Amino acid sequence: MSILLFISNFNVISNRSVRASCLDQVSLIATMCCLSQGILVNFIQLLYSHLNSTVCQNYLTSHEFFQLFCRLLNSASSVKCDLPLLQELVEFEIDLIYNVG
Repeated sequence: MSILLFISNFNVISNRSVRASCLDQVSLIATMCCLSQGILVNFIQLLYSHLNSTVCQNYLTSHEFFQLFCRLLNSASSVKCDLPLLQELVEFEIDLIYNVG
């Protein structure tokens, strides 16, 4: 439950160096400290669930959030981890890029 609270408040942290340190720690926990790919998938799903809410509300401090999200997706790709929400992620990214332009 505390990791859920942490992810929910990740973008609210005003100090960029603290967010960067948190990014490194969460990345290590999700990728190196877990023997199961399920933990990595759960972290990715948790981050994905905050894309339209917390990240949009705090877009000025979301740089590290996206770095973490990219690191975890890259790690999942490198270990050939099956992501049940992969199609949703791709569609979301296409919509995001389409709406920026």
